Amino acid sequence: MNGWLFFEIIINLFQATLITYFVRHRFHIVRPNMLFAALCTFAIWMCLTIHLFVPFQILDTYIFIFPLIYTFFASDDQWYVKIFWNIALSIALSCVANLMLNLYLSFADATMEQILSETSLRALFVVSTNVGMLLTVFILTRLGRQRIDALSLSALVVFLAILVMELVVVELLYTLRAHFQLDDASFTAASFCMLGCAILTLVLYEIMSASVAKQKMVEAELATARLSQQHYEEIKDMYTFMVAHEHDVKHQFNLIQRLIEDGHTVESKKLLFEQQIPKAIHYEFVTGCIAVDALLIVKKLVMDRHHIEFGFKPYPLRSLPIMESKFCAILSNILDNAIEGTLRIDTPVKKHTIRLSFGRSWDVFFIACENDVNSKTVRKMGSRFLSSKGNANMHGLGTQNVKTIVEQANGKCDYIVTPLTFRVEITLPFEKEAENS
Repeated sequence: MNGWLFFEIIINLFQATLITYFVRHRFHIVRPNMLFAALCTFAIWMCLTIHLFVPFQILDTYIFIFPLIYTFFASDDQWYVKIFWNIALSIALSCVANLMLNLYLSFADATMEQILSETSLRALFVVSTNVGMLLTVFILTRLGRQRIDALSLSALVVFLAILVMELVVVELLYTLRAHFQLDDASFTAASFCMLGCAILTLVLYEIMSASVAKQKMVEAELATARLSQQHYEEIKDMYTFMVAHEHDVKHQFNLIQRLIEDGHTVESKKLLFEQQIPKAIHYEFVTGCIAVDALLIVKKLVMDRHHIEFGFKPYPLRSLPIMESKFCAILSNILDNAIEGTLRIDTPVKKHTIRLSFGRSWDVFFIACENDVNSKTVRKMGSRFLSSKGNANMHGLGTQNVKTIVEQANGKCDYIVTPLTFRVEITLPFEKEAENS
């Protein structure tokens, strides 16, 4: 093997690795096994390398079928998102290659034969083209990565159709350039134009995607804030009422006891029957945080109505890692989701269980909630879990809101699904302000 062939093989390996890198950093990968990534890289590299030995009258664009297959296998993003970004990658790299080719043909007084021959000019062309591809992939992997599914299917299909048309035009320009001796300046201008159109398309996508994602986030935060504040005030009022009611009951019993001790049995009996003293309320949760105690009582009452056992591991909440209202919002959401998931199990004979526990290790606070579940009823769209609520706009807001609150506090939130259980594990670091409050 001569040195030039080795150089071409290394370049092909670089391009294959670059494409696989794009897939692993652009999409949400649920099968991160490096073996699958290596297979994708190998398939692309082999197809590119075969061209060095056997000339094919076929466009190199077909190699992008391999990252598309790998994306569908390894990622859980929506199918149209996978197709969109793979086509965006193919057109971006094709535009870069086509533009560099036309620049060299136009301004280096080179011919197609010279660029394809084993010369220093080809080496410079190959290196500069791959540097351009590297920069392009670097930019594409960072465009709206956190809002990959912000746009709807219909909006994304429009962008997809535009990219497909641009890709067809780019390939047509390359074919005409390779087989016909036409004006170099016209081809160069056309290449710049197509690259500009591709950039404009992706910029418009980025602007629309960012706007939609921001709107969704604001709407979700407003809805969460209203519900959380309402629930927070309700449970605090309920707890205050319960404490006051217990005080009144004790006062009534003390009064009756004094009447009996003073010999006023008739008056004490009359007072006992006139005052319809309800059954004393048993407080099961004393964590040290009134709001959390009240929330747990409310959720326990809901679980009792549905015959769900609640296993709670007591832990003193003398200090919280985040604001009390946000902490209660997390608990409320994960317990509501646990109740909803348990109710979807089609085995009414068995009494199901929800288990909640708190813990702390140094400056890290832990929340773990596990509930019985039928894993077949757990639905996801991308990385987002779907609820069984009738309102489609509310799908996954509970789990998403929990994740948002946790991430804003520099914490971590994991959802673990097994055939019989659904588990939420949350870690929240203590900050100095929270610790001192």
